Amino acid sequence: MHEYKATILWKNTAGPDFLKGRYSREHTWSFDGGLTIPASSSPYVVPLPWSVVANIDPEESYIASL
Repeated sequence: MHEYKATILWKNTAGPDFLKGRYSREHTWSFDGGLTIPASSSPYVVPLPWSVVANIDPEESYIASL
């Protein structure tokens, strides 16, 4: 049996704007092998400035996994 682990780290820095949906979706993915990847929502799903274009998004990682 194989076991895979990943840690997703996101910090709320929006304060009261969080409830209005105005907060950064920037976060990191850390894997058990030691790799940490800067990630974000896709700017096609969550508009700028709340997404980070330079970071990998779930849709890109799905395509890469194929």
